[in-house]
Amino acid sequence: MNRLFCFAGCLLVLLLSVGAVSRAADSPTKPNIIFILADDLGYGDLSCLGQQHFQTKHIDQLVAEGMLLTDHYAGCTVCAPSRACLLSGKHTGHVYQRFNGQVQFREDPQDLTIARILGEAGYHTAMIGKSGLSCNSDDGSLPNRKGFDHFFGYVSHGGAHRYYPKSLWRDGTLVEYPNNHGKEGDQYSGDLFLSDALDYLDTHASEPFFLHLSLQQPHADLNVPTQWKEPFLGKFDEVPYKGDHYRSEPNPKATFAGMVTYLDHSVGQIVAKLNELGIAENTLVIFSSDNGAMSEGGWNRDYFNGSGQYRGGKRDLYEGGIRVPTVAWWPGTIAPVSKSDHMSAFWDFLPTACELAGVDSPDDIDGISFAPTRPC
Repeated sequence: MNRLFCFAGCLLVLLLSVGAVSRAADSPTKPNIIFILADDLGYGDLSCLGQQHFQTKHIDQLVAEGMLLTDHYAGCTVCAPSRACLLSGKHTGHVYQRFNGQVQFREDPQDLTIARILGEAGYHTAMIGKSGLSCNSDDGSLPNRKGFDHFFGYVSHGGAHRYYPKSLWRDGTLVEYPNNHGKEGDQYSGDLFLSDALDYLDTHASEPFFLHLSLQQPHADLNVPTQWKEPFLGKFDEVPYKGDHYRSEPNPKATFAGMVTYLDHSVGQIVAKLNELGIAENTLVIFSSDNGAMSEGGWNRDYFNGSGQYRGGKRDLYEGGIRVPTVAWWPGTIAPVSKSDHMSAFWDFLPTACELAGVDSPDDIDGISFAPTRPC
């Protein structure tokens, strides 16, 4: 595979010790798989990777207990094609959804998703949050048709700019939130998605499942419930944002810090639920971001050095636009405090998940499973 164009295609370097995949494949219980995806989170936006303006204690804990993938790349520099790569196992030269716009996955058997493949292998499958199967669409039943047994969230990425949605899709049915007005309201989308994800885990803990939790933070709008912003008010030299497409915000830096700590809290709640249910040791959790750090909606990635040591950010084909913070956590299987510098990318997730589930990958994908690979 051409390393220049495919970023050497091999996700997950997962694991730890050489016998991990054979143990998973031979186990009478298939491992659960959770992929948590942030939106526009830069390589330098985690405190374990150098962020000094706020702490991401729960994600830092995943890193301490799992494997940090230091050379992991998103599928693209913007969300729709990047997410398409993740769900299809194809790189941007082959994936159908190659740009942000009026485009969505085609019907089966075209554009097969990891959800369809794992579903046929006996997994219950769910996607909660921002759909990666369409960019700007009103087709609310598409995720279910593409293999997700459960879907709750946005099918339009433009709609997902708002944290107080007027409506969301739940398994093909439109759910209305009459007190929400897009930029303001009383039902925060992050709370809705986290609650749904926790309920999903409660309901499906006794069977193999694949959960793709696709969160919005910290993508603009800059917006987070007050209690998450308040700890940071007055700590930064703020430049108020008057608003345009995105909402106005008098305290962009405090709000951004609150959004990332809210994201971190959500990750912590998922991990706590896995431990509560007693299924953590049979569950692989991967956390990543769909592209590099953003500069929009009153925010600039340079404020908090969101790209870390890397050049550029979202929309750039420099390292800052495509190298994303990624960690794999699987208690008892992935060795704590481990690290891999093996080059990997979003399209490698599908074949790695297939290998862990004990099923064959499609022949026409671009990704390569490198599970297991020794840490560096």
